[in-house]
Amino acid sequence: MDILGLNGGGSDSLYIKHSSKDKTWQTQDGEINLVHFLVDPTSIQTGWGMYDGMYNFTWDERPGVKGIQPGPDYKRAFSVSLYIPDVGTRLWQRFTWGEGEGFNNMCSTFWNDIQKNPGKVPHLQYTGSKVQEFKIGSSAIPEFTFVKWADKPSDFGVEAPKEQSSGFNFNDNSSTLNNQTPESGDPRFDPSAKPLTEDDLPF
Repeated sequence: MDILGLNGGGSDSLYIKHSSKDKTWQTQDGEINLVHFLVDPTSIQTGWGMYDGMYNFTWDERPGVKGIQPGPDYKRAFSVSLYIPDVGTRLWQRFTWGEGEGFNNMCSTFWNDIQKNPGKVPHLQYTGSKVQEFKIGSSAIPEFTFVKWADKPSDFGVEAPKEQSSGFNFNDNSSTLNNQTPESGDPRFDPSAKPLTEDDLPF
C-alpha cells in the first residue's frame, strides 16, 4: 500500500520530513522553512511502518496503544498534520528513529492539556536538532518548544491543503513551556531498534 503516494505522483509535496543528514525540513520539492507551526492533535496516529519499494503502514487502534508488529522489518511509526505559515498543511508521517524521538518529545509539550483545550491546536516552535551518536552512524532528533494553544485555521487540513496561510498570527507572546510528560499510553518508540538514516529512504 502506497500511503505516501510516492508512486502516484502529484501529491508528494504534501509530505514533510526532517533530514537527519542536513538537519533541515524537506518535502519532495526541496527544503522548506519550518520554525513556527500548528499541530492537529486529532490527526495523530501511531503504528508500524516499513519501506520495501513502497511505504507500508499499519496503524494502532488508538495513539500510543501498540498493536502487533506486522513483521520484523517494521519500525514504530507516526503520522501527524502540521500547519505551516505561508505553506499550509503538511503531513509528517515517518518511522525513522530520530524523527520518532522528536515526535514523541513534541507530543510531551502539549499532550496532558489536550482535554483542557477542546477545539484548539498547539502552536509550537522548531528550535533545532540534537545529534545522537551510535556505534555505527548517528541520527538527528528535531526539538520543539510549546508556545500556546490557538484556534484552528479553517484551511488546516491535509485533504485540501492551501499554498497560502489563512493569516494566523504566529508572533503572539509565548507561554511557559509545558514540561510535563504525556499520560500512560502516549506514543513511545523503541530506542533499541536499528537506526535508519534518511539516506535509506527515497523520501
